[in-house]
Amino acid sequence: MRGASTGGAHLVHGVTDDLKRALPDRITETVALTVSSELDNAYERHQHERLCLKLGWDPSWIRAVEARDLRREPPLSETERRVQALTLAILRQHGKNTTGELQALVEAIGHVQAVAVLMLIGRYVTHAADGQCARSHAAGAVTTDVTFSQHRGHWKLGDHKGHQGTRRPKTTLMPEPALWVTESDVVSLMDMPAAIRALEAGLRAEARGAAINMTKTHVSWPAGDASPGQAGVEGTLHAIGAAFPDAGFVGTKTWAHTPQGATPLVILYDSGTGTLRAVIEAFAMGQLRTGAASGLATRLLSAEDAVELAIIGTGKQALTQVAAVHAVRPLERVRVFGRDAGRRRRFSERVRKDLGLDVVEAESVEEAVRGAPIVTAVTRARDPFLFAPMVARRRPHHAVAPSCRPAPKWPATCSPAARKSSRDSPEQAAGSRGN
Repeated sequence: MRGASTGGAHLVHGVTDDLKRALPDRITETVALTVSSELDNAYERHQHERLCLKLGWDPSWIRAVEARDLRREPPLSETERRVQALTLAILRQHGKNTTGELQALVEAIGHVQAVAVLMLIGRYVTHAADGQCARSHAAGAVTTDVTFSQHRGHWKLGDHKGHQGTRRPKTTLMPEPALWVTESDVVSLMDMPAAIRALEAGLRAEARGAAINMTKTHVSWPAGDASPGQAGVEGTLHAIGAAFPDAGFVGTKTWAHTPQGATPLVILYDSGTGTLRAVIEAFAMGQLRTGAASGLATRLLSAEDAVELAIIGTGKQALTQVAAVHAVRPLERVRVFGRDAGRRRRFSERVRKDLGLDVVEAESVEEAVRGAPIVTAVTRARDPFLFAPMVARRRPHHAVAPSCRPAPKWPATCSPAARKSSRDSPEQAAGSRGN
């Protein structure tokens, strides 16, 4: 039976994949986000939000789908609204009296794709039901009876009906429901200026002793077998955190980084009772916080009339770094350098499209930074690449380093030329985990 069950699971997932391939990604994700939101399946919704962000879609589109407001115009297209209308009609009317919605969709995408949409709705409804069933079983496990055996003097888990000399209190691990904040919630509640203000408030609280920072720690393991061609690559488990006892909460951010990606979470507790208060999906939040450090440094250290930025690196953190500087200085032009010409070109296009800035693609680090009033380096490069003769005097230069050893280093020739060196965490920098 176990083999048959496993084979059936593979068949079901294969069918789902075939349906996805038969439809444009936007239609597939419209169905997935609508079903998971309507049926309150947080896990499935989270997975598809992350996928949409990874595909580079605007968070406003995600929020519009999850709002399930059929009166909305853009950012949803007419076809996407018809897909959502059919999905909601099937869910809310139990599949009855949905001919009008189905006919409207057929007119938009044809019979073949409309049938694929119907089948995909069924698959995601099944996913949601499976998730609710799993949560029900988990809840049952959490509320297992706890008994105390007086003659042995220790606690036991399990059912001890009829046992003499025992008492059986019920336990509740979460006295109050904890808040789950999704990636789309984060980007809808916080923008870069707000992140900069929050970071400044946190650093000032730490300076006056009202907040306590936890130095970053991590452990590594070989992760080379995670995907072909990844021999020697490490996975890393990270933990950082802080305590704001006067505000009534403490928290930690943790994530496991592998060649296949990561799922960072911020976990907040009540500082007085230890009660879990919130779990925050923290991919976008981490990018905002990292960018905010550069934004705050730029505001405090750069000339107020600086209108040009040079950025070295075009990875996941680069766009929020540009946005952070632009939030505090009226940028007009960005110079971009990254070793991969294709990634450099794609990143430059995003800066133009998302931030409306003029972009110059540089062919070298030296070309990018020559005379630039602000320089940001956000890269995993291990060897020195920025030297004092390259950069303008009395100009701020930001370095964002990976959160594991070995971190990139400013070359020694830069240090004597610097009139001031600032870090968001001196203790962290002393541990050689960042600059």
